[in-house]
Amino acid sequence: MADQHLERERTYDVPAGFVLPELGESERRTYELEATYYDTDDGLLQARGVTLRHRVGGKDDGWHLKVPHPDGKLEIHVDSEVTSPPDELVGLTRGLRLERPLHERAVLRTTRDAYEFHSNDRALLAELADDTVVATSAGGEVGVRWREVEIEMGPAGTAGVCDGLADRLRAAGAVPSAHGSKLARALGDPATKPSLPGVGGVVDSYLHKQYERVAWGDLRLRRDENVVHKTRVAVRRIRSTLRIFAPLFDTRVAHLDAELSWYADVLGRVRDLAVLRRTVEDDLASDPDLVAGPEAAGGLRHALEEESRRAWAELRTVLDSARYLDLLQEIDRWRLQAPMTPDAEAGAKRVERFLRRAEKKSDRRLERAAAAHGDKVDTALHRARKAAKRTRYAAELALPKLGKPAKRIAKAHERRQDALGEVQDHAMTVAALRELAATEDITAEVAFLCGVLAQRHADEKVGARSRWR
Repeated sequence: MADQHLERERTYDVPAGFVLPELGESERRTYELEATYYDTDDGLLQARGVTLRHRVGGKDDGWHLKVPHPDGKLEIHVDSEVTSPPDELVGLTRGLRLERPLHERAVLRTTRDAYEFHSNDRALLAELADDTVVATSAGGEVGVRWREVEIEMGPAGTAGVCDGLADRLRAAGAVPSAHGSKLARALGDPATKPSLPGVGGVVDSYLHKQYERVAWGDLRLRRDENVVHKTRVAVRRIRSTLRIFAPLFDTRVAHLDAELSWYADVLGRVRDLAVLRRTVEDDLASDPDLVAGPEAAGGLRHALEEESRRAWAELRTVLDSARYLDLLQEIDRWRLQAPMTPDAEAGAKRVERFLRRAEKKSDRRLERAAAAHGDKVDTALHRARKAAKRTRYAAELALPKLGKPAKRIAKAHERRQDALGEVQDHAMTVAALRELAATEDITAEVAFLCGVLAQRHADEKVGARSRWR
């Protein structure tokens, strides 16, 4: 069974003959560590800043999967003596490595002098590791040798404690490491893709960020983390960009857009049910004496929980499906070389023309929504909201080139999106509750409660329309 912790460390390169400065009161231990690193033949994990290793020696023998985290690195540890990557970690990395097999890439043997710093009550504040490393390739050839020093914050540590240690190291001649990990130093840092020229380069750079968010969403969804909304937004941003900047891409864009739409629908089912459950809870909490009674409320909660469970089960099935893995492969092909037309070589400032075109389309749809009547209003408002969202994303993409004008457009269309979203939220709630009420396994009491809440949101939708106008 895996456990995890957030690793917050700083690594320093040191010159030949480096002498550790006076560190203050600490406890010293020496370890002999041997770590075997695994990756695909083309280093897909390393390219995303991920390391998978099996380590012997030290305090945490076993398998470690390290993934980037906003505050450091998340380390997932499996205490296992098996000599090949355990199924749990193989499964977690399935999307990141595009289902390609894992092979041994390098063995690192480290002599570590570890210095632990504790508080008065024996809580660990920090650990400083003075490492001498010998790297051996998968073929058995000795590659490089080096020495480095790491400072890792302990559970009771603070940035101030680590800053103090870092100041002493720098004063003694240490400098921040130029490598992201020991493996990167042993094998070399992954090659970076050169930037494309012109407007195509601006678009490609933005798409790369969204591709990475989809990839990281894959790993976290496989760990049952609720990052559905963030992953879905990344998918939406890709689709929006493919449509707004369609003239820059060849005909293969249609296939990618269709497959992303399919995946977005799967994510949307989970996300919409989560929003619906929160909405229903707010409704029930605001009216505890609801005429339907507590049994109906409990039944509705149970029904929504079951629907949510089924949606998550469907998502987990999709994550292991051939169609989804084909989608990840297609995204990776676009990441390496997007199928662009000669129009993509036009000057980067041309991004403004695409943004203005998106802005005009958003304005037209807003005007049509204002003029709509009857049953067409909701559809028109929804189309206007989608156009506002796409314009906002296009403005965010253009921000590095256009600066403040793009920022103003993004902010304005974000406000428009939010205003139109209130109507859409009520419309979706009404539709979802009425659909639930019509299912066969719903009791009459629960169906009645669905109807009461649906009517309430239908009335609130009318008010939201008026406020929007």
